[in-house]
Amino acid sequence: MTALLLAAAVTLSGECGPLGFDCELAVARTCANRMADERWPADLEGVLEGYYGKAAPSPTSLMLAYVLVERPEALVDGRWYYCYSEQDRTRQGWPRGQQTVSAYGLTVHFSETVEVKRDAS
Repeated sequence: MTALLLAAAVTLSGECGPLGFDCELAVARTCANRMADERWPADLEGVLEGYYGKAAPSPTSLMLAYVLVERPEALVDGRWYYCYSEQDRTRQGWPRGQQTVSAYGLTVHFSETVEVKRDAS
């Protein structure tokens, strides 16, 4: 298994926790969308630096990581570029995502943009 594939799987699982395949697929798509967009690095290593979650990979995160490494264009849908937890959304004052995945008392938001509130000082 390549280090990049493992890093992608660890990130997908870490960003989603127990939320499973729907969340992992949406995060994989945000990674692929970023690689296809000129605003972010074109390589997966650079894109993965923007994600903080890390956890033991699930079977589905390994499968999606393989697609992300070998054929990222298959995941590009141009819809979501950001994923963030409910806790981050509340703490940062970000809007609710245009799509959410929720279970087990957890919510991950997916959005095309994130409006960042600026400090008034």
